Amino acid sequence: MLGVCQWTDVSLNTYKFEVFDINTKFNPVSGIYIFCILNRNGNWHPLYIGEANDLSSRFQRHHKLPQALLMGATHFHILRFDGGEMSRKRIESDLIKNYYPPLNEKT
Repeated sequence: MLGVCQWTDVSLNTYKFEVFDINTKFNPVSGIYIFCILNRNGNWHPLYIGEANDLSSRFQRHHKLPQALLMGATHFHILRFDGGEMSRKRIESDLIKNYYPPLNEKT
């Protein structure tokens, strides 16, 4: 882990995500993740926000990872969360609504 970053959802709930290098391999843990790039001003910019039941296998063939890498993704931000799939999906959705990452489909 390289540090911690706070992300806020559309309802102003804040979550502390752990910051990892894009090449990190994860243990089987559920959670919410963000593909990120660090901009010139030193601020994190989310490229894609998702959730998974098992982070250890989620990134191996992730459908958005090649695009995120082309856009300059250098880090994963991870919120380990085992509160159940419905809660993970709600947090994921509320984060997407607040940040509108370019690689998440518009709903």
